[in-house]
Amino acid sequence: MSERKKTAFLIWIFFFSLYILTAKGFIKHFDGETMYQVTRSIVEDGRVSVEKEFAGRIMGSPGPDGNLYSKYEIGHSVAAVPLYMVGRAAADVFPSLPRTLFTRFACSLLGQFATAAACAVIYLFCLDLGYGKRTSVFLALLYGLGTMAWPYSKTFFREPVSAFLILSGACCAYRYRLRGRLSTLFACGAFLGGALLERQDGALAIAVIGVYVACASHRDGRAARRFFSFLAPVAAAAAVNLAYNWARYGSIWITGYEGQDIDTGFSTPFFVGLYGLLLSSGKSVFIYSPVLVLFLPSIFFFFAGHRKEALLFVSLIAVYTCFYARWGYWHGGWCWGPRFMLQVVPFALIPVGSLLRRRNSAPVAAVLVMVIAASFAVQVLAVSVSEMRFLQAAMVPWEADDPLFRPGRKVLHGDIIFDPAYFPLRAQWRSYLNCSWKKLSGDLRDPSVLEETSFRRELERGPDVWWAYLYRLGLPPLLLLSVVPPLVVCAVSFLFLVRRTR
Repeated sequence: MSERKKTAFLIWIFFFSLYILTAKGFIKHFDGETMYQVTRSIVEDGRVSVEKEFAGRIMGSPGPDGNLYSKYEIGHSVAAVPLYMVGRAAADVFPSLPRTLFTRFACSLLGQFATAAACAVIYLFCLDLGYGKRTSVFLALLYGLGTMAWPYSKTFFREPVSAFLILSGACCAYRYRLRGRLSTLFACGAFLGGALLERQDGALAIAVIGVYVACASHRDGRAARRFFSFLAPVAAAAAVNLAYNWARYGSIWITGYEGQDIDTGFSTPFFVGLYGLLLSSGKSVFIYSPVLVLFLPSIFFFFAGHRKEALLFVSLIAVYTCFYARWGYWHGGWCWGPRFMLQVVPFALIPVGSLLRRRNSAPVAAVLVMVIAASFAVQVLAVSVSEMRFLQAAMVPWEADDPLFRPGRKVLHGDIIFDPAYFPLRAQWRSYLNCSWKKLSGDLRDPSVLEETSFRRELERGPDVWWAYLYRLGLPPLLLLSVVPPLVVCAVSFLFLVRRTR
């Protein structure tokens, strides 16, 4: 194994172990629960329909056969199958506890696996772009610790996996430009095909990166082979999506999004969505990842040395931003920050390496330190306590008794997004100062207790990490000792990583 691959592996090991330490350990959102139920159905029943609704709601639609189906693409649920199997095996060690406790925990690690892999890809991409080893490692650390990639690694959302796949596709596209290998181009198409299986908006990345590949193609008479190498895996992924539509709803054109109780059309005025994604007090990407403000000056330096790649990065960011600015659900719902923007965060971060080379000036260095420190602080706050406590207390009637966030009036989701009085970081800080370590009462031998709203609400009032939940639930001490291995691996891998960058 080459030195660069060894370092990339160390980066993945460090982040994966760190993310395990800060993992939530269960699936909290309805859409994540919906995809988990599909995974469970695939493994346990050999089908893709969902047996029951979770907490009275499921993000899907009934098919012609009367069964309930998830509206989401199949990719995420299939990717979680190996983790589900691991969780099922672990459940056999503790037969007195419900299997779902372990399978949900295992499936929730998918985002951490993908985000750690994205950190390693950023390191390799930066090396290919000509950054030094230290700068490349630093940017990988900055992505994993200083952007909303860290808190989103705790979720079972699709965006962490999608971000990894799109980033990997772009990295392969650049390597193809450097070396002209068709195998690299095929890998690019495979990653982007995977992104399409994760989310339909992967088609945006396919279009933008496809144009880049076409412009970067070597004029060697292999046009047909290049065309096939890139588009074959993409076409296969598209065929799988269409077949999945047919299997669920009897038509390749019905996706399951039709007839939902949320606005998923392009109904938002463009400048309202654009303002919300970039400048609003509740969903601005710069609030949740302050380091991205450095993209604005960095892109000019990056453009001077990598014109085509700068255009690629700017195009990806612009296309996704404009697409979701018009989307009716542009804010991503009850979640931490603008989750749809996570897919292009790596492309806003990588050019910052060009600015880091010009940190000799004391004022520039001071600004860099302050911005990076603020970014790290925001992510630590985000992973320490759940944002759901504030959102529920402000908007849901049954949380009106929460003394921290009694609003005194009915609050709409738009108020939290646009009204600075409900600034999420301030609310998160109040949750952090008042989190509870109180032991909880609940018989976990009954799986339905995990679906009780009141029980989950009490969970959300404590530290948002799995080992704190285990302590509060009074589970066996042997389970609590499971925090030791990832802690040791995290520390050792970081020390090795530091040694390699000296």
